Parts: sequence; C-alpha cells; structure tokens
Amino acid sequence: MSSLYLVIAFIVFSCNAFQFQNHHTKFTSTTIPKQSTSRCMSSNDYDSQESSSTSQLQTKTQHPDVICWTKTLQESPNSFVHPSIELTLRPPSEGGTGLIATAAIERNTKVLSLDVDEVPVIDAESFFRRYDEYSGKDDEDDEVLKMLAKIWRGGSDAYDSLDKATLKRDRKMMMNSRGTKDDVMTGILAHLTLTRYRDLSPHCNNNRPNEGSFILKESRRLGHFLDSMPLFPNLNYSGRHDDGLGQHPFPSHFVYWKETEQSKLLKWTLAGSFAVKELRVPRDCIRMWYDVFLKEHPGLVLTDVINAVESAFATSMSRAFGKFPNDFDLDGEGEQAQQFQVLVPLVDKMNHASDRKDVNLVYQSPIFKQEDERKCRAKGERVTFDLFTVQDVQAGDELFTSYGEEKKDFIFACNYGFVNTSPERTACSGIPILPRFLELDPDNNSDAKLDLRVMKQWNGITKAIDAAVNAVRRDKDSEFPYLIIPISPLESSVPRYRPTCQIETKLGSGREALYHQKATIQSILPAFRAAANALAQLKYNYQNGVNAPVKLKNMVLAAALKDSSTDWDMEALKLMHEGITERIQCLSDVGAESEAWLKRVGVHSIEEREIRANMARDIRASEIEVLEALDAVVLEWQQGAVGY
Repeated sequence: MSSLYLVIAFIVFSCNAFQFQNHHTKFTSTTIPKQSTSRCMSSNDYDSQESSSTSQLQTKTQHPDVICWTKTLQESPNSFVHPSIELTLRPPSEGGTGLIATAAIERNTKVLSLDVDEVPVIDAESFFRRYDEYSGKDDEDDEVLKMLAKIWRGGSDAYDSLDKATLKRDRKMMMNSRGTKDDVMTGILAHLTLTRYRDLSPHCNNNRPNEGSFILKESRRLGHFLDSMPLFPNLNYSGRHDDGLGQHPFPSHFVYWKETEQSKLLKWTLAGSFAVKELRVPRDCIRMWYDVFLKEHPGLVLTDVINAVESAFATSMSRAFGKFPNDFDLDGEGEQAQQFQVLVPLVDKMNHASDRKDVNLVYQSPIFKQEDERKCRAKGERVTFDLFTVQDVQAGDELFTSYGEEKKDFIFACNYGFVNTSPERTACSGIPILPRFLELDPDNNSDAKLDLRVMKQWNGITKAIDAAVNAVRRDKDSEFPYLIIPISPLESSVPRYRPTCQIETKLGSGREALYHQKATIQSILPAFRAAANALAQLKYNYQNGVNAPVKLKNMVLAAALKDSSTDWDMEALKLMHEGITERIQCLSDVGAESEAWLKRVGVHSIEEREIRANMARDIRASEIEVLEALDAVVLEWQQGAVGY
C-alpha cells in the first residue's frame, strides 16, 4: 500500500556545496547508454586516460579500483570471482566503474563471494571492537577515537573535551539531530583518510602518524579499499573542491555542488529541500569536530578536515549497506539502517538498473541482520557476501542490481547522485493544501480576498487541519506534519512558505501503479476535506459578518465524511487539482528561471555544471510526472470514472 509521508522542511539554500564519486549514474541523462560497452575498459587492458596531473602519480596498471580489486582477491583465499567477470573503468560522466561479463553466464550462478572476515570490510561495530582489543599504547591520547567511541556507545560526555563556551548550543543540536550514531561512520572514514594521507603524502614528511598507533594500523590494513573510494585529501587531490582544480570523481552528488548551483538549479524542488536537510550533517560534524581533528593531525589545515568529513559523509551515503539489528526492511532508509552502516569492497562497484527488466544481479549476506550473522557463526559457517545472477547474462553485458525499487526518487538523488528515471518507480512531490488567495465573496463580484501566502493567515488553519486529521485517522501512531514550500518565484522576490502535503506513490502503466495512485489520493483526502471545510467557513463568516475562527468540530465532520450537507470529497478533489496545477506551474517557472541562469553563466563552461544541470532537469521532470499522474486520477474521480 502506498503511504503518505509528510515532514517539516524549508527550502533554503546556504553553506558550502559538496562532492562525491558517481559510480551509480546509469540510465540518467549524464551517462552512457547500457549498450555502449565498446567504450568500457577492463581491468586487464586498462589504458590510463586521466589528466596529466593524475598520471604523474599513477601508472597504467595502478588505478585505485584495479589495485583494490586485485589485492582484495589475492589477500582473501576464501573469496572468489567468476572468471567471466571483470571490472570496467569509465569516466564518471560515462557511468563510472562497473562489472561486465566477458562470456555468457547462466542465471542462478554465484559470480562473486567475499569472506567478510578476510576482506577489508568497514563498519563501526567491528572497528571499535578491534580498537578495544588493540594492545598499543600510542592511542591513549587519540581524542578523535575517544570521541567517536563515546558517540557510538551512547556516552553523554562524548563532547566534553570540546570548548563548552562556544559549542554548547552546537552540542545540544547534535545530540538532538537525526542521531549521533549516524555520523560515526563519517568520523571513522575521515580519520582514516587523514591518517593515510599523512602516511603517504610527500608533503607530510615532518608530520607522519605515530608508528604503532591503532588508526595507522587500520589505515594501512584498509589502504587499498580506502584508495578506491572518493575520499579527500589523497595523493592525487588535496585542494578545496570549489577551487577549480582537477576533475571530481562524483560531480553530480549534492555534496559537491556549488552554493549557487544548489540555489539556482534545485530551487524549491523536493530533492533540494531534502538535500539541504541532509547536508547539515557534515557541516555540523565539521563544526563539532574540527579542533579535535586538527589536534590529532598536526600539519594539516581546516580545508583538509572539511574535505575529509564531506567526502566521508558522501561515501557512506552512496556506498554503505545497512546492517540491521532486527527484521527491518532492507531499503537503506530509517534510523536503524543509518546506525549500522557497513562498507564492503568490490561489491560497491555494482551499478543500478533503473529498469527492472535490466536487473541481472542480486546480493545476499547474513551481515545485513545481526541475528543471521550470529547464527551463521554459531554453526561454524563462513560469513560471506555473495552476488548471484538472476537471469542469463551475455558476453559484453554489464551486471546491474537494484538499489531499491521502493526508494523515493529524491532519496536516489541525495544518496547516489542521480535521478531514478525508470517508468516503474516510487516518486514524490508536494501538493499545496490551501490556495494562494481565497475569494471571500465571489458570487457578488467582490474583490475581497484572503492572502493565504501569509503565514499568520494560514498558520491557525493548518493547525486545525492537523487536529482534524488526527481526530479521524485510523492509525493513531502515525503523524501528519507538513512540508513547507515557497510560492511561485514569479510572484514575489521574497520566498513565502505554505503548508503542502508531501506525497509518495508508484509510477507505471499497470494496475499496481494505478492502485497506489488511488491509495495516495485517499490517504490525503481527509486533509483536503478539512481544508475545504475551513475555506467554506471563512467565506461564510465574511459574507455574514461573523468575526470568529473556523470551528474544528465542523472540519472533523467534513474530514470523516459525517457532514452530508456538502460533497466534501468533490470539494477536496477540486482543491487538490488546484494545488497540483499550481505546483506544476511552480516547477515549470523555476525550470525556466534555471535555464535562463545557465544561459547567462554558460552551462558548458564547467563540465560538472552541465552534469548537474541535466540532473536538475531530471529532478523537476520527475516531480511533474508524478503530479500529472495523480491529477489524471483526480480528474477521473471528479468525472465519476474511477471506482473507490
């Protein structure tokens, strides 16, 4: 059953942009078609085509992905890869790294198996277990490890070593945000990255890490895996991501968008709103951690810490699998999925197939659930991460998996740096609950209007709508908050915010998609019935000279369809149609505005900008597509053509 997700959010663009590696960009406007295998280069015949600055530090056979692939298999005697599977290397704009078949492979064939006790898997749980078991003495004063360990274990004094006078408010914010455990993987990766950089960089000869320290030992043990991920600083790139130097391996991820690109290209989109919320996490981590990191990494500067934290956050978002303590849905979302992130080498090279029929690879492992892993170990069985084909694969085909058909499209954009454009997918948008203006006496040709763009006008009404929906909803454990989005940009230079339902539904041409779309409309109908009743009360009060607030009781009766004086379903559908029309127009307006900005600055002047511009177009098109699909059902219902 499709469900309604509604959250409090404000579409505001601020702070730094970020960056990332786009190894998940299949089937978007920024990547090569699936059949362009002639442009692929296997790990056996890879001929380096990187920039001159990079080629100075890498030979033709020393690409980080090639080294990680080779070394991981060499150092794990109980792991194997099918002889017909090879690593393919492409620029990020052409699909990035992937897996291809050099010969035909039958379905139900295990093509890769990794022994998780032998390969360099990274997760906080095992990391801190090794830290506790380590007998070295050089880590007694490692403030970063001590801080991260306390956060992971839920210690309330995790930040006690920080300057309370200046960070008291930030500490409270961190403790009450999406959850401090979520950020531990970011901290671990950042610490490992800076340690490895200091260990290998010729610029750090006088500031090497302490020999024998746990973090240095771990950075060397995990070295090949770390080098294959888009972590900064590294030997090839240590500058700021917005200094114009070098080519970014993940140009489409929101972490690496410039602030102006965020504000101009993602303006007032659902993905933009979600990105702003998510990108607060690395900024908060930097603000909380930078002095501790600088203390542990002498000779480095704030820019290095920023690069390390941002790239670590982006890596964990796009590459980590969820490790669950119980039977949660394996969709990579939710608090539990964030708390138990795990990074696995080689399998992070799998690309996503937006079209379900192109999925030819699935993965399975007991590590996804702690209970399964415990049972496996209790039986003395090896704990593995396995890849299986689910259909016949031909020579030259790329192996694709699915990152989750149930994932929302804006989650794809924020996590993986591309928009899921499959004809059959889960898509989201927002529908304004109230109109911009309410004509109070239209029957008498009155010009009297109520400006519902102003918060003081709609704030009380939306609270009443919330209360009415809460009174009639069947699931008393669910909540009905609101997503807030601005009005159309062409109406005001000052962003204004209005209550809007964030909707989620399935897209597609089959019965299942239509069923989900109907269910989505039904799930938000109580809110629109209550809103229509509130608007009717406002009109009545004005026309009869009544100076009184709207009555909640009447709104509850309308929301529950217990007021037979009016067909509140038809009134709600009319209001919904108006909201959908307005939202589509808003997205079209900001699209035109974005194109005008791109024309002024030159979309082709920066390669990354062209990639981001195409991604922004996909984001707006996806929202418009789901709105048009729902509007078609709304109009059919109004005309009596849809049965409920």
